[in-house]
Amino acid sequence: MREPVSDPADDLVRLAQGVPLRTSAFRKVGWRWRSGRLFFRPVDAVAPIAWQAGMYYSARRAAEPLNAPVIVEAVEEITGADRFVVDPLLFRRVRLTAAGQAWVIAVPTHDLPLALAAFKAHGEH
Repeated sequence: MREPVSDPADDLVRLAQGVPLRTSAFRKVGWRWRSGRLFFRPVDAVAPIAWQAGMYYSARRAAEPLNAPVIVEAVEEITGADRFVVDPLLFRRVRLTAAGQAWVIAVPTHDLPLALAAFKAHGEH
């Protein structure tokens, strides 16, 4: 699996071509932020979008799929006490609903267009 390339426009092209990509991401569980990764796979994959805790691959940690429909509710700056855990200069908070389950994740600002395009592709049709 390849890391997103440095140019966001290239990331979007690769995503459209079905190239699997991933990016670092935090997920807010209760009051705590957990570090992890977001995986973006082809639309026909079993779990096209999934989040996995931890920064390094481990077969013991199952990735949690973001099942369709994925509906982005808000994209916000990191504020308040959250900024002591998640760098507000490097990340944006994304509030979304995936198959009726509420998610709060922080995505690198650089990869935000990639994540939003993937979420839109798996939104309500």
